[in-house]
Amino acid sequence: MPSTLIVSALGALQASVSVLITLGYGLIAARLGMVREGTARDVASLCRNIFLPALLITDIGSQLDHRNVLNYAPIFTWSIAYTAVSVMLGKTVVHLFGLPTWTVTAVAFNNSTSLPLLLTGSLLETEILGELAGGDIRETVARVKSYFLINSLVSKVLTFTIGPTLFGEQAATKYPPIESDEETRLLSRSSPTSSTNVDVMDMDSKIFQRFLKQASIFLNPTTWGGIVAIIVGLVPSLHHVLFAPSNEGGFLNAWFTSSLRNMGALFSGMEV
Repeated sequence: MPSTLIVSALGALQASVSVLITLGYGLIAARLGMVREGTARDVASLCRNIFLPALLITDIGSQLDHRNVLNYAPIFTWSIAYTAVSVMLGKTVVHLFGLPTWTVTAVAFNNSTSLPLLLTGSLLETEILGELAGGDIRETVARVKSYFLINSLVSKVLTFTIGPTLFGEQAATKYPPIESDEETRLLSRSSPTSSTNVDVMDMDSKIFQRFLKQASIFLNPTTWGGIVAIIVGLVPSLHHVLFAPSNEGGFLNAWFTSSLRNMGALFSGMEV
């Protein structure tokens, strides 16, 4: 027993050191001027808009199907629940200690999706997960990664949708001021009825525009990646052609799915 515990501890230590070294590579590159602020923004945009959606499609889509969809329900529920609790905790801290409003988002959301993915990959190489897996270790690790990504998907969606509100941004509800000059009439010729109708139409237009803006924020590339992953996982025919071996009918696996895997594999290393 002690020897097993020591081996497990050493394996976990090696995996953690691997993640820290990976972070160190990015830090060294930044210190040497190889990564500038603009470059970092571009890389972050690539990770958010291309690499992460591709990773969601390949990892979640390959693991999710109609037989195990209920296994993901607790992960989904937990992701929403702990975010809600974190938001309430953050608001309480802001109220009690007078901290800036961005403290709530710092408490509720994280930007470390790649860290558990890197750690899981490192643990796979140390082979200390063999006893826990009980079978195919790589299949188990792939399933664990899909759980992490479900949590990340929920977190990203909530970040984009309620994050701006938590930062204190409020939609403008006032009408734009009318610029006046010497020719501006003191009294409008419009009757009260027509003026009211215009105001109602203007308000309806603003509400519709606000709805479209919120919809565009929600339907970002990460969300679309998650939606496609769920559809691919739950539709047996799509799941088969994308993830089955080529000689068993998966004619998209070797070229299309493989290309998505190549892009998704870049996410973990590039985000850190």
